[in-house]
Amino acid sequence: MDESQAWPMIGLSVGNFIQLISMDQQTCLVEVYLSENTRGAFYFIEGYLYDAKCGDLEGEEAAMEMITWEKARININNNANMNDVARKIHKGLLSLLMESSRRKDEAEWENSLKTSKVVVQDNEEVFKAVNVESDEKTTINDKFATKLDECIEACKRDMGDALMSANVISISDGRALGGYNSTAETVSLFNQITDSLRRVLEINSSEALGKYYILDLENDKTIFSFLNGKYQYQWGIVFDRSKVKQGLFLNVIIPKIIRILEDAMTISENGSSSLENN
Repeated sequence: MDESQAWPMIGLSVGNFIQLISMDQQTCLVEVYLSENTRGAFYFIEGYLYDAKCGDLEGEEAAMEMITWEKARININNNANMNDVARKIHKGLLSLLMESSRRKDEAEWENSLKTSKVVVQDNEEVFKAVNVESDEKTTINDKFATKLDECIEACKRDMGDALMSANVISISDGRALGGYNSTAETVSLFNQITDSLRRVLEINSSEALGKYYILDLENDKTIFSFLNGKYQYQWGIVFDRSKVKQGLFLNVIIPKIIRILEDAMTISENGSSSLENN
């Protein structure tokens, strides 16, 4: 058989592709091929990732190894016998994606240090270097920063202990501009979810992602993201829905926060506010 027929889907991001499999709740064997000696498989049952194999690796380690592969060849085997597949992966797919992304970022950072022959004296020097790089990529003026702080404080005040994390993210470079309990993992989570949703809609329909989306998670957790397409910023929060009424959140809290955030975006573009402070 010609190799192009054995691997009908070519040049894909493995991480993005298996998210589509999970969202579609498929039961199948997803075979992935990067090179002659680098290949593996994911085992999905009703959208849940049960196991993965890649060379000598199995389970979570195999999954995280393959998730980072770009321009891979992929085949879906819907006829594979999944009855005897034992569940070796108990983490959710998003958790694996976040951990894999963190490891990849760390590896790229270490490689960049070696390539540029940077000698790191202590952790303080590393911290300074990261801050310099961040400032060069994303610069915000004082008024904009103040408005973002106001947005975060309003969210904390109105949501109380229901609020778990708040993040203001630059869509262009995926960097956090401000936040509350904002970590690299949550920022990566919002970047990946938003990018995946956009790709899914582009591939499978003529519709585009609107201004916001809401995702209900297990254990009463909810993800909300507001997207400002014109200014390319994303406001993402994670909260405990058992501690705040949905009607209050959607009809009072979110409109108020969006007004403040859109005011901040106006400041970012014009350098002055077009709305009155609340």
